[in-house]
Amino acid sequence: MSNQGDAQLDALESLVTKSAGGTRASGSSSSTELRDLNIKYPTGEQAVLLDDLGCGFCYYETGRVAVCVSKVNALQKRFYFYESSSPPFIWTCPDDDHPLDSRTKLLLCSIDEHVGSAGRPDGTKLVLTKDGAILSDAKHDIIKTWRWDVHAQNAGTPPSEPITIQLNECVTFKFVTRKHIVVKFVNTGVSLEFQCGEKLKRDDTYLQHSQRISHGPQRGKLLVDTHHPTLIQRQKQIEVASLEKRSKQHPRSQDLSHAQIKQVVQSLEHSFDAYEGCQVTPYCTGPWLQDAHNQTLAELPVLPKTGFEVGKEPTIYGHDMQPHSPMHVLETLQDSDGQWLSSLDIRERLEKANPILPRTAVLCNASGRYSVDIQVPGGSAAPEGKRLDRVAAHHLDEYLKDECPLDQLVVVACLREDDRLSRHAEKVLELVNEILADSQGDLSSHVLPQSLVAGIVNCKYRLVKLDMAESREIARRFRIHATPTFLMFFEGKLVAVSSLGGLALRIAPTTKNVHLTHRMDQPPRTLLVQAAAKQQVHNEKILRKELFQWDLALSAEVPYPLHPVLQPSIA
Repeated sequence: MSNQGDAQLDALESLVTKSAGGTRASGSSSSTELRDLNIKYPTGEQAVLLDDLGCGFCYYETGRVAVCVSKVNALQKRFYFYESSSPPFIWTCPDDDHPLDSRTKLLLCSIDEHVGSAGRPDGTKLVLTKDGAILSDAKHDIIKTWRWDVHAQNAGTPPSEPITIQLNECVTFKFVTRKHIVVKFVNTGVSLEFQCGEKLKRDDTYLQHSQRISHGPQRGKLLVDTHHPTLIQRQKQIEVASLEKRSKQHPRSQDLSHAQIKQVVQSLEHSFDAYEGCQVTPYCTGPWLQDAHNQTLAELPVLPKTGFEVGKEPTIYGHDMQPHSPMHVLETLQDSDGQWLSSLDIRERLEKANPILPRTAVLCNASGRYSVDIQVPGGSAAPEGKRLDRVAAHHLDEYLKDECPLDQLVVVACLREDDRLSRHAEKVLELVNEILADSQGDLSSHVLPQSLVAGIVNCKYRLVKLDMAESREIARRFRIHATPTFLMFFEGKLVAVSSLGGLALRIAPTTKNVHLTHRMDQPPRTLLVQAAAKQQVHNEKILRKELFQWDLALSAEVPYPLHPVLQPSIA
């Protein structure tokens, strides 16, 4: 560089004082980094503003940014150095007739830990890469190249003297080595040195702190003497950090050291750990085989030996079967009074403990596509009870007249195959129908309670079913709005409509008319007298919603020839 430029730089540095006002903060490779600085020019303008991490800006007196420092990680930072655009001036390259405006070349230097570039268009330029460096002159001719790896092919040799580039009157770039790159910013009353070189967590190796054993069976072995954590210690630190992170979401008392907090977590674990047994997984976890084995033995007790056994003794996984008491199984087969449960009660308890899954709409609307039974080992379960006779809707009157005696009570079950309650009611009716089909002497072998069986007299009752999905005729005729519904006929006439302990059911249509009582089977017939067509449509909507039947007349004189006598309530 020219002697005149060095003299100007030294003159600027001599103006800097070490007072607390606008001051100098210089640094080197051995000094601490620039942190927490807030320096202003004598004119009051902001000069330097760096936070506690060393990130911030430096400004020219004109207010334009001169230096920008940003953080990448704990050790690495990015540095950007810019040109001052006031006053504007023109650069002209020796081999180019086109001038270059300074405002189009604002970035003078960019360094990201030994990777970047520095230079001006009409001066020396240095480019630093991950593999090496390239130095060129003002004519864009490469002067020198070298690689960081000295053992690489065509590695070259680094410069023996420092490379200094005067970027402008305030910024100076100096390259010594890969780890020693300094950019100095000097302006009125302010001087800063930014260390832009490579920074490593450690520069030494384990071998530099090791000692070799000179005698004994381990002679020649290196004993590593280091204060840095080993790989095992680092892995342990990672495990502890992961455990602390997990404890924030799922705290366990065994992972806590605070006495009071640990006591609180222990009390919570004692209260809520019992709920883990209610959680299930879609796959086998833990000792599932042993749990299934123990549960099977609990349901199938092993009786003790009597001494008269012959043949091969049964074993479990090659070991002798140990007898255990079946008393816990017997307790589940008795009620609170100690009486044995009937087969129907046992079935009801089993169905309550293991409810049948409701059929989805896809299966209910499958139209018989899923009616084929799946073949399973051992055969399918044998159905209990006798199936009900099915009566068609349009043959119901003929069936009651021709097939049923006059002194017989006929119960017609109105069911649907796609209704869960209807299927459950049909199972119960099949058990009752089996009793009705047998003789009086065979009633003691049935599953129903004996008190109920004794009250059933043969040939006095008949159970049949009717599919409501087959036709809407029965639903309109008897005003059926829910299933299962049971119609009871005696002497061919309807005597009762009931749900047999189910939901309350009314065969008359539901209406909001306050004049209808529970004794009325249907709303009375109504005469609507309305001359306006628009009002007729409105009134007919109301009557149709209330399920009324009506006659329409435009005036009061029209219905007199057809109905000589009209009730005042109807009119």
